[in-house]
Amino acid sequence: SFLPERVVYTALVGCVGLCGDDVGVVPVVDDKIRQGAVEAITALSHLIRVSARRDEDCGSALRLSLEANPSSRVGFFAGPRLLHAIASRAAAIAGGGHPWSADAAKLSSAALDITTDLVQTSSDDVEWMAACCQRYSQSRTGVGGFAVFRSAVAKSAVENLCVLASSQMLLSAFAGQLDQLTFANSSPSSESVASEVISTIGNGLLIACDVLTSTPLATAESSVSSHHDIIYAVLTSLHKSLRSIGEIIAAHSSGSVRETARAVRDGIINYISTSTHVGNAIAYYAVLPVSVSLVMELERISQGQSMFSHGAGESSEEQDEKEKTARKYGAWAKLARDVGKGSDAESMPHTFQSFSEALVGNIHSLPLVASPSGQASSKVHDITKSALALILQWGEHVEAMTLEKHGYASSYGNGLAIEDAAGVVAPTTGKAMASELQSSSPLQLLLSFAPNPFRPSSSIGGLMSVSTENNVHGALISNLNLLSRYLGDSTDSSTSDATARIVMMSLRHADAIAALSTAGQPSRPGDVSVTKALGGGEQMHRSLEALLKKSVDIRTSHSDRRLMARASQMVRIVTLAVDTQPELARAFFMGTNDNAVDNKNGTSVIHSMSLAIKTVADATASGNVSGLSLEELIVALSCLDALAALWRTTRARGSGGQKDIGAARKNNKNVLLHPCDDIIDVIVDKTTVIEDCAALLTNHPVLLGAATAHGGRKGSSLKLDICSSALEVLVNELFASLRSSSGGPTNTAATILNQVSESTVADWASSLTSFSGAAESADCLTELLQNRAQGSSIDASRFASLHSSPGKLDTRVSLVIRRAISTLKKVGGCKSVTSGSNLELAERLTNYYYAEKLSHSQLLLLKTWSKFAEIYHSSGEGRSETASSGNVAVPRTPEPMRSPTADGDKLAKLLSSAESILSSLEQNTATASTASSTSSNAASTSYLTGKMGCHLTSLLANILGDCSEIVKAGQSHRVETSLDMLSRMGKVASTLFMITRPIQLAVSGSDEGEMQHYGNSSFMMWAQSRAYRVGCLLRLRVLTCSLSLISMIDCGLAPANTGNAEAPSSPNARPFNDACTTFATLASEALAELRYAPSPEEASALGTDLNAFAGSLAFPATAHFGYAFQVNGPGIRVVDSASDVEAVSLDGSLALALLKTSVATLVSIVRSSTTALADPSSFQTTLHVQRIASALHDGGAITSMFRHLDAASRIAAASYSNKLSNPAYKVNRLAEENALGVIQRIIAFFEHAASCAGGISLPTLLTEQHTIRVLAENPLLRVVCQHWHAMSISESDEEKLLRGYLTVAGGGAYGQSQPVHREDPAHDIWRAVLRSLTALLNSFRVNDRSSVQPGRGLDSRHRECLRGVVQFLSAYDALIVSALQSCSLSGPRSQSSRLGGGRRSPSSMGLIHLTMCGLAEAADTLALISELFTGEHKKYLESSSLHLYQALVSSSTSVSKALSCFLGTTATARETFSCLISFDKAVEANAAVDGSMNESTIALSSATGLHPLLSEGVPTARHDAVRYAHFASTCCVKMTTEEYAASLSPTTKKSGAAAAAANAAPPATPSDDDKVEQSFQIHVDNLFLVRMEMIAAECMLNSLNVLSKAHPASDSFVYFTSTEASKLDAMSLVQLGMVIALRKTGNDPVDESSGPSLDFVRVVDADYLRQTWDVESFPKGGIDSKRRVPASLLAGMEDVANRKCLLQYAPAQKLISDERNLALDNLSIGHLILALRWCRQHANAKSETSPLASNPLVRCLAERTASLLGLEVSLHYELGTVGSTDHDVVRRVNAQILELFDEEVIRRLDLASLLSGEEPSMGLKAIIDDDVWNAVVAELQEGLSSGHRDDEAFLKQLEESSGGMYAAGWGGGAKKRRMSPFRGRLMRSLSL
Repeated sequence: SFLPERVVYTALVGCVGLCGDDVGVVPVVDDKIRQGAVEAITALSHLIRVSARRDEDCGSALRLSLEANPSSRVGFFAGPRLLHAIASRAAAIAGGGHPWSADAAKLSSAALDITTDLVQTSSDDVEWMAACCQRYSQSRTGVGGFAVFRSAVAKSAVENLCVLASSQMLLSAFAGQLDQLTFANSSPSSESVASEVISTIGNGLLIACDVLTSTPLATAESSVSSHHDIIYAVLTSLHKSLRSIGEIIAAHSSGSVRETARAVRDGIINYISTSTHVGNAIAYYAVLPVSVSLVMELERISQGQSMFSHGAGESSEEQDEKEKTARKYGAWAKLARDVGKGSDAESMPHTFQSFSEALVGNIHSLPLVASPSGQASSKVHDITKSALALILQWGEHVEAMTLEKHGYASSYGNGLAIEDAAGVVAPTTGKAMASELQSSSPLQLLLSFAPNPFRPSSSIGGLMSVSTENNVHGALISNLNLLSRYLGDSTDSSTSDATARIVMMSLRHADAIAALSTAGQPSRPGDVSVTKALGGGEQMHRSLEALLKKSVDIRTSHSDRRLMARASQMVRIVTLAVDTQPELARAFFMGTNDNAVDNKNGTSVIHSMSLAIKTVADATASGNVSGLSLEELIVALSCLDALAALWRTTRARGSGGQKDIGAARKNNKNVLLHPCDDIIDVIVDKTTVIEDCAALLTNHPVLLGAATAHGGRKGSSLKLDICSSALEVLVNELFASLRSSSGGPTNTAATILNQVSESTVADWASSLTSFSGAAESADCLTELLQNRAQGSSIDASRFASLHSSPGKLDTRVSLVIRRAISTLKKVGGCKSVTSGSNLELAERLTNYYYAEKLSHSQLLLLKTWSKFAEIYHSSGEGRSETASSGNVAVPRTPEPMRSPTADGDKLAKLLSSAESILSSLEQNTATASTASSTSSNAASTSYLTGKMGCHLTSLLANILGDCSEIVKAGQSHRVETSLDMLSRMGKVASTLFMITRPIQLAVSGSDEGEMQHYGNSSFMMWAQSRAYRVGCLLRLRVLTCSLSLISMIDCGLAPANTGNAEAPSSPNARPFNDACTTFATLASEALAELRYAPSPEEASALGTDLNAFAGSLAFPATAHFGYAFQVNGPGIRVVDSASDVEAVSLDGSLALALLKTSVATLVSIVRSSTTALADPSSFQTTLHVQRIASALHDGGAITSMFRHLDAASRIAAASYSNKLSNPAYKVNRLAEENALGVIQRIIAFFEHAASCAGGISLPTLLTEQHTIRVLAENPLLRVVCQHWHAMSISESDEEKLLRGYLTVAGGGAYGQSQPVHREDPAHDIWRAVLRSLTALLNSFRVNDRSSVQPGRGLDSRHRECLRGVVQFLSAYDALIVSALQSCSLSGPRSQSSRLGGGRRSPSSMGLIHLTMCGLAEAADTLALISELFTGEHKKYLESSSLHLYQALVSSSTSVSKALSCFLGTTATARETFSCLISFDKAVEANAAVDGSMNESTIALSSATGLHPLLSEGVPTARHDAVRYAHFASTCCVKMTTEEYAASLSPTTKKSGAAAAAANAAPPATPSDDDKVEQSFQIHVDNLFLVRMEMIAAECMLNSLNVLSKAHPASDSFVYFTSTEASKLDAMSLVQLGMVIALRKTGNDPVDESSGPSLDFVRVVDADYLRQTWDVESFPKGGIDSKRRVPASLLAGMEDVANRKCLLQYAPAQKLISDERNLALDNLSIGHLILALRWCRQHANAKSETSPLASNPLVRCLAERTASLLGLEVSLHYELGTVGSTDHDVVRRVNAQILELFDEEVIRRLDLASLLSGEEPSMGLKAIIDDDVWNAVVAELQEGLSSGHRDDEAFLKQLEESSGGMYAAGWGGGAKKRRMSPFRGRLMRSLSL
C-alpha cells in the first residue's frame, strides 16, 4: 500500500525484459541491475508468501498490483502473463549454461513461488486462477508448459533444483484448486476453459511422474531440502488432481469436460501402473518412516555386536551377563545374538534375511523411532501422507476404469462396485476384468517386497545392497506389512486412517480378482495373498486391541473422538475380512501367537467389542441414549456389523453341501468348518452379546426415539443400522440353533425365544418395518432437482439414482457424494454471485443424501426383520405360553397324527402375524405412493419400494402358505379374516404394481455420447435388469399371497367346512369378487410384462434359432421380464437367512416362476368365481364373471397366454421331434419340463374358463380370441398326435400300448431287465384340450337352454365355437378314431411279448387291452363326442361332416362293446367270489356233527341251486370265478411302476384276499386251490383295477350317450309350430297307437326342450268328422281316464319310419372271455346287461368294500344303460324281432332282464342276505331314479311277463324233480323232507 502505483507491474516488466524474448535472445545487462532485479522479485515473493497467506484481502490487492491498470480488468490479465514469461524465460536461461544461470534460476523460482502463493489465495477469483493455469498449457507438439522447467533442470547443475521444486509446487497449487477451476462457473465458455485447465494440469502431472522417477530417493537425512519439496509437491499434485478428477467425472454437467477428465485420469493411472520406477517410488515414500526406523534399529544393534561376541576364555557368568544385555532388545534379541555369533561381515545378509522372515509376523515389535538428529522429520511424514493418499486415489480410479471399460460404470456417479461385479458379469468378461484389475491395481505393489531402505553409507545398508541369488530387495517384508505398522501409531491419526483404508482396499481388490476370475462358478477359492503380506495379521490384532481398549475406556473415549473413529475404521476391516479372508479375520480377533480359545489375551478384542455393544444396550435399557456420543454409537455399530458378518458366514451356512457344525464336532472335536467357528462359541459363552442384542431390539423404541447429540437423519440412520445388525445376529443364531443336529434349539436360541413373545413380534412388525425415509427422500430429491443452483457446473441430477448403489450408502458412492458436497461448499465460499446458490445446492444435496441413507437403513432393517420373522415362525409355535424357562418349541416335523387344537392355535398365531405384516405393508405402500407422486424421478423410489415390498411379501407369502396348508388339512377358521386380507392385499398390490412398473431408464442427450464411448450402457442394462428383477420378484410374491388366501377361502367355504362354528353365517361376496377382479387385472398385467428371452444354452441344446423365433412372437414393448426354459425355477418358500433380493440370478428363472404363478392365479380366480359365497346361477355371480372377463380382455391376458403358449409349445415340440427322430438324442429335460409346465397351466386356465358356471362371458371371450384355432395349430399337439397315431396303427403290439407313455431309459424294474414307462405330460395336455373343447360347447348349450328366448337357435358365438370344434376334430380325426379303437376289441397277442410293469402280455384269450392313459384319453374324447351329439350340435356335425359323424358312431359302438365285456366280467368275478365266500361261511356254520343236513343247510342247497352263478355246482363256480378274474386282469395292462404298485394294493383291508385270509380258520392249512382262488381274487380287488373301472365306466357312459343320441329313435319325433301344424292334414298323418305331442295352449312355442309346455299322449281312437282324437297319457300314469283333444293342438308326432333297432337281440354270454363270444359282430342287448350287472354289483356292495358304491358315475351309467335297454327291448317287440328269434335266446334274455328288474328275483339272488337273515338289497332300483325305473320297467313289461312265466315253470319243474326240497328252502308250506345227496365228507367238498 505504501508503494507507488504500478511499481510492481513496472518491476515485473523489467524482469521480463531482463530475461530476454521468446526466441531465446538474452540482453546484456549490468550485474548490479541483474542482482537488483533478483533481489527485488525475491523480496516480492517473500512479501506475498508472508502477507497473502495471512490475509486474503492482501492477496487480492497484490494480484491487482500486478496489473498495468488495476481499476480495469478488461481483456486479459497482465500479472499471470508477466509471471509466466519471467519463470519460463529465466528457466531457459538457467538451463542453457548462461553465465548468470544461477541468478536466472533464482529469478524463475521466485516468479513461480509468487504465482503459487497467489493461486493458493485466489479461491474467490477463479478467472485469475484460470488465466494463470492457461499460461502453462502445453502445445500439441509438446512444447511449453511445465516441460520447460523439467528440461531446464536436466541441463543444469544440482543447485538449480529450486526451479523444479517451485514448478512442482505451482502444479500442486493448481491441482488443489482444480475443483474450483472446474465447478465455479457453468457458462458455455467456461467448459472450454475447464477442459483446457484439466489438460494443462494433466500434462503437468505426467511430467511430475517423470520427475518422481529421476529425483533421488530422499530420506530423513537428505542433505538436499529441494528433494523433499519436489517429492512432496509431486505426490500432492497427483493425489489432489485424481481426487478432483473423480468429482468432475461423477458430477460435472458437461460431457466434454467429463471426457477430458477421463482422458487425463486414464493417462496418469496407466503411467503409474505401468512404470516400475514410479510405483517403487510411491511405495518407498509410503513406508519411509517405517523403513528409516528399521535402518536405525538395525544399525544400533549392529554397532553393539561386540557386546555379544563370545570370547574363548569367557566364563559362564560373563556369557549370562551378555545374554541379559541382549534381552533388552526385545524382539531384536535373536538378531543381536546372530550378529554376535557372526565371524565376519559376510554373514550379515544371511543373518538379516533370516531375521526379516521372522519380522514378517511381528512388525508390531518395530518401534517408530526419531531421526538421527533427534527430531522427527515433518517433511518425511508429509510426503508419507501424500503417498498414502495417492495409493488410495490410484485404487479408486482403477476400479472405475475397469468397470467403465466393460460398461458397468454409471454416468450418475453410483455405478456398480467392483466387489459386486462378479455376480453380474459374464465369465469371460469377469476374467478380463480380473486381469485388468490385477495389472493396474496398487495391490500388486503393496504385496511386493519393500524397496531397500538402507543408505549407501550405512554399514548394514552396504551389505544389504548386495543382491544374493534369492533376495534382490534385502528385507523379505511386503510394503503392505510395513504400512500396517502405522495402525499402531497413536501419534498420527491421519496416517493410521489412510493405512486402514489401504488395507480395506487391498482386501476388496484381492477378493474381487479371485471372484472375477471364477465368475459364473458356484464357488471359488479364497485369496490369501493379503493375509500372507500382512504377516498373518498379528499387527492388525494388536492395533485393534489397543484402539478398542481405549475407545471403550470412559476416561479416554470422550476426550479423544479421533481415537474412536480410528477404532471403528479398524473394526470395519475385520468386517470385510470375515467375508473375504476368514483366516485373517480370525487373526484379527484372536491374534496369531496363541490362538487357543481359552487364551485371555486372545479374547481381549472380543471383550472390548462386546463392551462397546453393551454400553449402548445398557443406555437403551436405562433410557439414557441421549447421553451417548456419536462416536460411541459408531463404534458400537461397527462392532455389531463385524459380529453380524461373523454370524452370517459361520452360523447361516446353507444345507446344500455343508455339514452341520454340531455333527462335525461330535465326530472330531478339533474340526473347524470355518476358521471363525470357535470364535462364535467364545462370544456366546464368555460375553453377553446375544443378550445385549436382544435388549437392543426389545428396547428399540427408546433407542430410535431418543434425541442424541448429533440428531437428524444421520443419527436416525445410524440407530436403525444398529438395530439391523443386532437383529441379524439374533437371526443367524436362531437359524443355526434350530437346524442343529440335536434336533432342538440350543440354550442361546432358548434365550432368544424366551425374550421374544408373540406380542413382541407383532409389535416389531409395525415398529421395525417403517419406510418413511422414502417419502423424505422423494421430497428432498424434488427440491434438489427443482432448485438447481444457477451458475454451478455440478449436475445434481446425476445423484438422483442413489438407489442403484448396492448395500449401505457408506461405500464409494457415499465418498463421491460427500466430496461433491465438500466441493459445493468450497465453491460456495467464493466471493461471487453464485456462492449463495452453491451453498444452497450443497445443503440440498446433503439433505437428499442423508434422507436416502435413512431410507436405505430402514430398508435394511425391514429386510433383516423379515428374515427374523421367517425363522421365528418356522421354529414351530414360537414360545409356548406355558413353557418354563429354557423350554421352547422345536422346528416343526411331520407327524402322523395332527392335533386340531394345536393346529388351531398355530393358525391363529400365524394369522395374527400375517395381519400385522399386512398392516405394515399397507402403511409402507401408502408412504411409497406419496413418495412416488411427489418425486421428480420415478426410478428413485421404484427400486426401493420394490425391495420393501419384496421383503414383506416374501414373509407374508410364507406365513400364508403355512396357513393354507393347515386349512387344507381340515382346520376351520374365520373366512371373514381371509376375505378381509385378500381385499386389502388387492389394494396394496395395485399400488405396488403401479409404482414398480417396468419402465425404460431415461438417458439424457448429454449422456448418449458418453455411454457410447465408455460403455455405460452395460451398466444401464444391469441397473435396468436389476430394477426389473425386483419388480418381477415383487409380483411373484404378491400373486403367491393371493393364491394362498383364495385357497383358504375356498377350503373354508367347502361343504365339509361350512358346518363349522366359525364359518360365516351370511358372508358378503362383494369384497371377494372385487379382490378377485383386482388380482385378475394384476395377473393379466404381469403376463403382458413377460417375454420369452432364450438363453444361449437353450438354443444350443435344442438346435433351434430361438432368437429369431422369440422375435417372431411379437411381444409388446411393455414386456420387460425375460424368461427362459432351461433354468431352475426358484421356489418362493426359501428359508435362508442369507438370501436377499440381490442374490436372485438374472437367468430367467424368476420370470418363469412369475409366468407360472400368474397363470395359476387366474386359474384359481376363475375356479373360485362360483364359490359358495354366492349361488353360481345368481345375478351377482354372473356379474362377477363378466367383470373378470372384462379384466382379462382389457389386460390382454388371453393374447399374452397365446404368446407364452406358442413359445413353450415350440420348445417342447422341438425337444419331442429331436428325441423321436433320433433315439440317441440327449433330451434337454430341464427346458422340456419347464415348457410343458407352462403349457399345462395355460391349458388348465382354458379348461376352467370354458367350464365356468357363471354365464358365458369367459367362454365368449375364449371364442372371440379364436382359442380353438390356436389349440388346433399348436405345434406340440401336431408333433405328438402324429407320433401317437403312428403308434396306434403300428403292427407292433407294444407300440400300440405305449400311446400316452414315455419309455424311461435304463429301466429294470422288479428285478427284470426291461424298459420302464412313465406317463407322457404331453398326453395330459392333449386330454386337457379335449376337456376344454367339451366345456366350451357345454357352456354355450346350457346358456341357450336357460335363455329366456327358447327356440331362437344358436347365436353367433355359439355357432363359431361349434364350427371351431368340428374343424378341430376334422383336423385330428385319425387320432380321435385311433384313440377309441385302442379301447376296442383287438386281435390275439403273442405269448412271449413283454409289456411294462414287469408283466407278461395277456394270452390270446384276452382280446381287450386297456392302459390307464389310453382309457383316460378315450373318456375325454367320448365326453367331447357326447356333447357334440347333443341337440343342435348333432345336426350341425351330421350336416357338415357326415363321414366324421359315422366314424364316431361306429367307434362309440366298438368301445361300448369292449368295455361292457370288461365291466361285466369284473362284476361277475366279484359277485361269484362273494357268493362263494357266503357259501363257505354258511357251510362251516351249518354242518352237523354227524354230517346230516339241517333246515339251514337245506335252504343253502336250495339257494345255491337256484342262483345262476352257482347253479352248475360250486366247483364249476370256483373255476368260473378264476377265469373271470383272470380275464379282467389281462384286460388292464400296467405300464408304470405306480400302476404296478397299485395293482398289489387291495381296495380295503376288509375285502378281497386279505379278508379271505383273515376269515380262514387258523389251524387249517389252505390247499393249493385255496391259494389260487385268493391270488386271483385280488386281481379284481385292487386299486389299479378300481381306477380302471372308474375310467371305463365314464367311457361307457359317454359312448352310450352317443349311441342314444345317434339312435334312429331319437329322431323319430317331429315337432311343428302352430303355423306348420295348421297347414298339415293331421288326421291323415296320425295313426292309431301313435305317440303325439300336444300344446297346452294354441300359441305355445315349440322346440325339443319345451317338455313342460307339452303333453305326450298315445292316440287310441280318432273322430275324422270332428277332427279330434281320443288319447291316453304316455307313458301310462298321471291321467287315469281317456280324453278327447282337437287336432289343432298337435305339436309333434312320432315318425314311425325311424323306429329302428340299433342293438342285436342277444343275451349276455356266460363266459365272456371266450373268443367266440367276444367276436360278435354287433353290439347286443347282452352287452347292456353286462354293464348293468357292473352297476348292480357296486349298488349291492357296501361303501367300505367298494370305493365306487356311492359314486354318482354308477348311478348315471345305470340310468343311461337301463333307458337304452328299455328302448331297444320295446322296439324289438314292436318291430316283431322277438317273434322271429330262437326261443332259447328269448328265454335267456328275459331271464337276464328278470335278474335285474324283478324285485322278487333280486331278493332271491342276494345270497348273503338270505343266509344271514339281513334285509336284502334293492339291486339297481337303489341307484336308479324312480321315474326312470318306472319308465324302463314299462318298456320291459312284455319281456318281464314272459320271464316270469318261464321262471315259474322252472321252479315248478325243479320242485317236482326234487320232491319239494327247493320250495322248503324258500320257506314254503310243510313239504316232505328229503335227505341231502351230500353226506359226510361230501358236505365239505361243496366249498371246493
